[in-house]
Amino acid sequence: PIFASSAETATHALDFTYTVNETASVVLSITSSDSSLINDSTISIAGSGSNIYTYTTSANAVETVSIEYTPVANAHGRVTLTVSASANGEVSTQTYAVIVSPPGSGNGLNFDGVDDYIDLPDNVWFNGDFTVESWVYLKSYSDWCRLIDIGIGQPSDNIIIVLSSATSGKPCFDIFNGATGTSVSSPEQIPLNQWVHIAATSSGSVGKLYINGYLVGTNNSMNQATNVLRTNAYIAKSYWTDPSTNAAFDELRIWNLARTEDQIHSGMCKKLRGDETGLLAYYRFDHSSGTTLTDLTGNGYDGILTNMTDSDW
Repeated sequence: PIFASSAETATHALDFTYTVNETASVVLSITSSDSSLINDSTISIAGSGSNIYTYTTSANAVETVSIEYTPVANAHGRVTLTVSASANGEVSTQTYAVIVSPPGSGNGLNFDGVDDYIDLPDNVWFNGDFTVESWVYLKSYSDWCRLIDIGIGQPSDNIIIVLSSATSGKPCFDIFNGATGTSVSSPEQIPLNQWVHIAATSSGSVGKLYINGYLVGTNNSMNQATNVLRTNAYIAKSYWTDPSTNAAFDELRIWNLARTEDQIHSGMCKKLRGDETGLLAYYRFDHSSGTTLTDLTGNGYDGILTNMTDSDW
């Protein structure tokens, strides 16, 4: 039999380790699930320049081969690489999820403050503890402008992160159980025209709000999100008649657990793999065109851009 494992070693590379219990000629092959992100022709096993590679190994020898791949330029999304090793009629297969994004800091998405927003799919979204975090570039203190507003109605089981309470520039975070809401607010403003990290957590009856990884507000009598299907889920839009958000967003993450201050602070400047424990939805905003915001967890919570064009990326 063949025993195999894989591990990422660096950007655009991974290692594949296998063991065969007898001397054999092993055929390795790698295929991509999406040629618009990674084409099979750009995959190279052990420097061969090919996605198919034959190797003779001794009995019980542990062999590790390096796999390199070149993503399609300016592409963004999640792709699965399937690595197969076959010898003496037996096959071992491993799959590996890869996030393809532009190099460097990537892109963000601009919202015009008039009618731009993203519609997320119907889902429970929040049930018990959770964290929502994102980078925001706020351009004006629009009255009660939103990062997210996810619920059923007005008000009905909404989870809301407001970037400006009234026009104060001070963020707040609300949880509604039915029509009854509780809130935690920040005494500090979000500065205009610069990137700022915002995070909100719910752990039992404790709600917390963070700016740039530091705690700025706590409510020890906060509602806890309930298990209901939320059918109105928006980024940058209020379910009420509040103005749309005039801002840019990047690296929006929704977790089904409450992250600590240390976790928020240490992780806010790092890109994620997409398979972290408790990560429900992950949006890098690294597209260069199109009307779909891809959820990079593989959970399928893709968003649809509304009233927006390619120039907003």
